[in-house]
Amino acid sequence: MLLSDTDLFLFGEGNHRQLWQVLGAHPLAAGGVRFAVWAPAARSVRVQGDWNGWGETQPADELFPQDRSGVWAAVVPAAAAGHRYKFVVESASGAVTLK
Repeated sequence: MLLSDTDLFLFGEGNHRQLWQVLGAHPLAAGGVRFAVWAPAARSVRVQGDWNGWGETQPADELFPQDRSGVWAAVVPAAAAGHRYKFVVESASGAVTLK
């Protein structure tokens, strides 16, 4: 899991008071960026941005479900602070949405 058990527990309860520290994009000291988004009905979630040519020069990076919380997350080593990004969310029906 990329998010702590405490974060997922508080998120699930609806009592997380610092979601801005968990969801979105967060540059890591060791390099790369951790991305996380809440998409409870998604079949898959990917992220694309400046570092991968918006999915045209390299495939979008896949995010992974974090337990049964509906939160999807991944660390993308090629992403860096200041890169623009969008989440690509595929619904259970196969519809794709950019967020």
